[in-house]
Amino acid sequence: MAGGLPMGFNNAVFLSERETADRNFAIAYYMRENKCFPPTFELRELMDFYFQICSIEVTCESAGIMAGTLANGGINPLTNETVVSAAAARDTLSVMHSCGMYDYSGQFAFKVGLPCKSGVSGIIMVVVPNLLGLAVWSPPIDRHGNSARGIQFCQDSITDEHGGSDANMKVWISISTTEEHLELKTTVCQPIPWSEFEMQMPRQFYCVGWKVGELRKPSSRR
Repeated sequence: MAGGLPMGFNNAVFLSERETADRNFAIAYYMRENKCFPPTFELRELMDFYFQICSIEVTCESAGIMAGTLANGGINPLTNETVVSAAAARDTLSVMHSCGMYDYSGQFAFKVGLPCKSGVSGIIMVVVPNLLGLAVWSPPIDRHGNSARGIQFCQDSITDEHGGSDANMKVWISISTTEEHLELKTTVCQPIPWSEFEMQMPRQFYCVGWKVGELRKPSSRR
């Protein structure tokens, strides 16, 4: 998914998640009562797997590549390899659209209308299907656990003035490296327009995106 970029695991976060998981366990028991799991599953193992997933560490760059992979129908924009099936990518985007922004998911779907996934670290993965994937990172989070400036970015620059996604959406990009890789650091004073996007960004904000354009054919490599 990340195109070979390094990913890590934070064991301290894993232990903390497991020790403060009363609500998650309550939800899991409720789901088991309603037969949402296979009859042979082990709840403790399932929850540990969930906590491990919550403890994976990525950079803004690698998260942007993962978002680009989902935008590209499961084809990694760097390696051109199919890493997840088109059906799995579609289903993932559906879940991201419906509940990817915690308790703000409904309002976000109404105001932005794009599949996104946030984390309490301040990162937001944004997917514009068949066009691009973005990862924005700004640590200050709101009461829902979403990046405050990341939300502002999504609402102000990925949607038009009527609140819907628009083919003419614009963003100011401070650094433009290659045609397919855009990188934004607001510590750079002179903005450089990239593609059709244009917007002045707030300070303490970092954004990396991968443009996918037309869907690419999967590579024969495995």
